[in-house]
Amino acid sequence: MINLNLTVLMQMLSFAILYLVLKKLLFKPITELLDKRKETVEKQLSEAKQLEEDTKKLLEEQKQLLNEARKEARKIIEDAHIKAKQEAERIIIDAEKEIKRYQLQSQKEIKREMQKAQEQLQSEMVELSLRVAERLVSRELTQTDQKQFVEHLINRQDNK
Repeated sequence: MINLNLTVLMQMLSFAILYLVLKKLLFKPITELLDKRKETVEKQLSEAKQLEEDTKKLLEEQKQLLNEARKEARKIIEDAHIKAKQEAERIIIDAEKEIKRYQLQSQKEIKREMQKAQEQLQSEMVELSLRVAERLVSRELTQTDQKQFVEHLINRQDNK
């Protein structure tokens, strides 16, 4: 039994020495390797999370910039519409002023022409009256002739 115990004891001692040697030479490096791998994986996960957060943040910023650009584009278009409308109104007002100016100029021209025609008519009446008077002077006027002459002048003036 002693033999058996000594063998068991030797096996236990051999096993303990083997365990310590393996622990020192194999387990410790494997454990360190696994720990380093775990740290690397955790670091990569942390970086991936950070990148995801940064990406979300950038995406939100891009959306905000896009919305601002759209608002600015709408404002530019609205301003352009307002300016175009104002320009159209200005053109219409200028055209109306020009039309009024032409109307006034035309009215003045018409008045001048009418004045000229009246002066010419009066001149012709005087001339005609002088001719009639010359004819009448060459013959003596009777009362009937005078009435006819006056009626003739009045009718002639009314017809014109």
